[in-house]
Amino acid sequence: VEAGPGCQDLRADAPFRAYCQSNGTVNFVVRFADSTQEGERVTVSVNGLMFDPVIVRRFASGSTCCLHGAVTVSLLEPSGCMAPVVINCP
Repeated sequence: VEAGPGCQDLRADAPFRAYCQSNGTVNFVVRFADSTQEGERVTVSVNGLMFDPVIVRRFASGSTCCLHGAVTVSLLEPSGCMAPVVINCP
């Protein structure tokens, strides 16, 4: 059984990003160093809403609407890699 992606598989620079669009849509992306993890899943929490996007090529991404104010986006799996990101939505 594969263990799934680990912290060592994440891209060295800016592996985890989250941002809010003007309409309150929160987008997130997890970036990997190479495509060896393609087909695996990551787990991301957006204000407690869980997402488990599949890694395609070197990226796993998702979005949700319509959030306002401070939004906490956390990379939960692989765990312990990145601190949660807090963004502000209009």
